[in-house]
Amino acid sequence: MAMAKASQQAVPMQSPRDVSGLLKYMRLLLLTIAIVASVVWMMQKISNPEFLPINKVKAQGTFKHVTEQMLQSVLGQIHGGYFSINVAQIKQDVESLPWVDTASVRRVWPDVLVVNSVEHTPLAYWNDKGLVNIRGEVFTPDLSTFKQNLPLLNGPDDSSHMLLNHYQTINELLATIGLQIKQIDMDSRRALILWLDNDVKLILGRNEMKNRLQRFVSVYPKVLAPEVKTIAQIDMRYTNGFAITRKL
Repeated sequence: MAMAKASQQAVPMQSPRDVSGLLKYMRLLLLTIAIVASVVWMMQKISNPEFLPINKVKAQGTFKHVTEQMLQSVLGQIHGGYFSINVAQIKQDVESLPWVDTASVRRVWPDVLVVNSVEHTPLAYWNDKGLVNIRGEVFTPDLSTFKQNLPLLNGPDDSSHMLLNHYQTINELLATIGLQIKQIDMDSRRALILWLDNDVKLILGRNEMKNRLQRFVSVYPKVLAPEVKTIAQIDMRYTNGFAITRKL
């Protein structure tokens, strides 16, 4: 009777080094999963507005025209936690207030929000409907709450920076003869008309404004000043002279 031979097959055995490496890999994988889960949990936690809620809001700055009611209209609507509150949006909302030039917002641990705002510095009225700040930017507060003796600048909507530059340059030159601008108008052609604080209307036009103004400054003290009370208008749009219109 034929007998079958039992087959023998060698079973490979893992070395202690391989087992140790596998265990390290498993521990690292579990640690990574734990860290990711912790991060996800923490992100969900801190995004919850009820987590570390903001309980105090402090407004800082030198306030002359920004009122408590104005700030309350923005800051009174703040809701959120220390981490979840939208600082950029609050900054934008505060800067949208008519008198606020710039604002900064910062958190103070654990439940305080500090808002620091800087007001516009008005330099002149603009087109009877707003004000111009020291950078030539137009802002539009309630003018009934602002009644200061400032010059008036009138011009096209896109001309505030240009007109402010003209105003500052011209006013500096006029100051050498003791005069100031009360009002300056610029038309669509960029021609200038000035009203001075001696009640004289000074027409400079569009071209050679600097030369015309310097000519006016040079002749004013001796020629024009003695008769200024009788003068209504001076037109400098002449090559070598000027035209005077007398008061009626």
